[in-house]
Amino acid sequence: MKRFKNLNFGMSVVEIMVVAALTSLILLIGSIMMSRTTRTFKKGTDMLNTQVLMDGIVERLRTDIRCLIRIIDCTDSVFEFVISTEMGEQNVKYSWDKDRKTLFRNDSNSTNFDFHGTGQVKAFLFQPIPNKNEFQYLNVAMQLTSDEKTGSEKMESRLSIICQFSSRCLESINPFGR
Repeated sequence: MKRFKNLNFGMSVVEIMVVAALTSLILLIGSIMMSRTTRTFKKGTDMLNTQVLMDGIVERLRTDIRCLIRIIDCTDSVFEFVISTEMGEQNVKYSWDKDRKTLFRNDSNSTNFDFHGTGQVKAFLFQPIPNKNEFQYLNVAMQLTSDEKTGSEKMESRLSIICQFSSRCLESINPFGR
């Protein structure tokens, strides 16, 4: 039987350092990939939430403006009008609070609604065409921002839209559509 002398079956310090460096490099690359994936997912979720808010505002405005009978008041940030409902006429007022960056809807039934977008309505503009007394349609321009901030990074998502609404209650007296 042969005897093996001075055979080392262990690892040297250099080999351990190389393995540790490779392992830490692999973990670093993995954490960077996970961080970017998480950030991209969060930005997509923020944009989707902003889109849902915008859709809710547009749909509510569309529903109210379709029933518009007459305008009471209109400025760049306030639009107050009368709609026809099953229970008769009802006053509706939309107002944009620039300081709180929020759009509010109030009606004569004491219903107050802020669209759950506090701080997200960055800009809003009402513009009836051709004017308040001869209403044909309403132009609305709005810009919304996401409500999520990612730590020290300011990566807010912005979404803008310009819409045009007309009243079905006034179609018979308006010359367009004939």
